[in-house]
Amino acid sequence: MLRFAEWNVTQMQAIMKAIELDVSTLIEGLRSTDPEIFQQAFGLLLRDIDTIKSKIYQAAVREENARAKGALVELLGESRDPKYMPFIADQLHSSDPEVIFWAYVALQTIGTAESLALANNVSIKDIAENVRRRKAANDKRKK
Repeated sequence: MLRFAEWNVTQMQAIMKAIELDVSTLIEGLRSTDPEIFQQAFGLLLRDIDTIKSKIYQAAVREENARAKGALVELLGESRDPKYMPFIADQLHSSDPEVIFWAYVALQTIGTAESLALANNVSIKDIAENVRRRKAANDKRKK
């Protein structure tokens, strides 16, 4: 087995590409409607959060699926890295209540005085009301 110092650039690029592919595949799992696939993807991403948090952040910025974005925001909170607080705090103003809820949870998880102050500005009651309104609007469109 080669020691890290003996790897050449091509080998290192191949390993990095495989790691990136795995992260991308797991993020796709967060878009799944199958709860088991979602949970497995989330768990695997969480297990390696310290090494992949920058990829999680990049994916969260681009993500359009609310469920996946909420999960990515939660993962950033689980990293407990305050550098992601501005992005997470911005998610408190999302139009999607699921993203707002997970941003709230993420800020609570980070647990600094600043993140807790940001989280305390959000009313769970308001989030619940937004969820009810959104569900009613969706139900109305289905009829």
